Parts: sequence; structure tokens; C-alpha cells
Amino acid sequence: EIKSMHLDTSINMFHSRFTKIDRRIKESDIFNFGQLSTKGEGIWITTQVVEASLDIDSDVLYTELSDINSLLQRLGRCYRNRELEENSATNIFVYTKNCSGVGLFIDKDIFNLSKKAILNMKDYELSEEEKFELVDKVYDYEKLKNTKFMKEIREKIEWTRNIEEYTLAKHEEKLRDINNISVIAKDVYIKYKDDIKEAISIINDRDASKEQKQIAKNTIRDLVVDISAISYNKKIKENNLIIDTLEVNK
Repeated sequence: EIKSMHLDTSINMFHSRFTKIDRRIKESDIFNFGQLSTKGEGIWITTQVVEASLDIDSDVLYTELSDINSLLQRLGRCYRNRELEENSATNIFVYTKNCSGVGLFIDKDIFNLSKKAILNMKDYELSEEEKFELVDKVYDYEKLKNTKFMKEIREKIEWTRNIEEYTLAKHEEKLRDINNISVIAKDVYIKYKDDIKEAISIINDRDASKEQKQIAKNTIRDLVVDISAISYNKKIKENNLIIDTLEVNK
């Protein structure tokens, strides 16, 4: 939609569904773009992948609200290594209606408390001390003690207390609540089909060295993306997909 506006500037996108090989390129591009020494201008449309891991410095941020912690991380990507000029126009805009992910991977109670904490902030310069105060307002025990968020924390604590020694690895998936499936998109598979087949052949070759096998595994990992099991099964059902499994010896 932004490209259809025919703006005279570069427009880029970055999210977690790129293959690892493309993600490295994206990370390099946005890092170089976000340095003070970089000339020119542009727009980056991103998800939360940039809010904590990249040392970038932008002029303006438009973001929907998720929770106060994530918001503060994003604020740190604007004027990161410089002082805001006096009498500067507002350079951060936070949207609080119809935000994506609320109730899914963003806790609804935390979102609502975060929203309440920032609603009175307009044309406002936020000090470091005030940032800590915002976090304290949201993550207040009295406000959260009867919420689903706190209930799940109590359940996790109780669950970990009952884990027997040396058995944590068996329970790690539940502890981290991760249920992802690694896949290679069809167009990526077609493009790199010969490389993938050669890598699988090396991995399954008993005479190949450990170093050769590791390089082959990395070749495949670079082409993989992780999606949730729910999304995986939904895509199969909606599109009547046929799934091929790559047979690789461990």
C-alpha cells in the first residue's frame, strides 16, 4: 500500500518469516540504514524482531501498542545515540486501537494496563525515570493478581518446582511454550533444490566428516523458516497442501 503511493524513497520490510539467509541480508541492510553516518532517507516496516536486537537510530517511529516493555524497546530505536533537538516536532506515534496480536501472543490485561498508562501522554518527552515508573504502573501486583497473566505465572512456578532433577530437557517445550515446525517454502525449495539434495546426501553419508555434515546442515538451516503448528496445520487444511518430508539422518 505504501509503495502504491509512489513515494520518492526506499521502502523495506523485515519480519521473522524470512529465511535465515535472507534475514542476515535484511539485518545488515537495516543496520547500515540506521546509522548516523548514513545519508538519505527511507521507510522500514517491521515486526518486533528489531526492537531489542539491533543498534539502529531512526528519526520517526509509527507503531501500534503491544505492551509497555516492547514499546519502551521500540522507543530506544529513535534518537538512540543523540539528543533530541529543542522544539522538535513529535517523532513517535503510538496507535492503541485494533492492535494486532492482543489476546494471542500479547496478554490482554497487560495490553489494557499499558494502554491506560500511556493514554495521557501527548507531545511529551519521556525521561528514563518516567519509563521505569510506567513499567511499575503496568506490572503492579495488585492490578495483576487476579488476571490470567498471573495465573499462568503461578502455574509455571508450581510446575517447575515439581520437576525432578536431570529431567528438565524432557519438559523444555512446555516450559518455553514453543510448538513450532521448521519448513522450507515451495518457491525456496525449487530455487535451491540441487543444493538441498546435495546437503542431504552429505548428511546421510557415513563417510562424510563432521565438518562436512555441519556445513551441509547449515545449508538447509539457512533456507528454513519456523511457523507455529497451528499455522502449519491451518495452511494445509485451507490450501489442501501436500507435504513432502526430507529424510535426514540425525
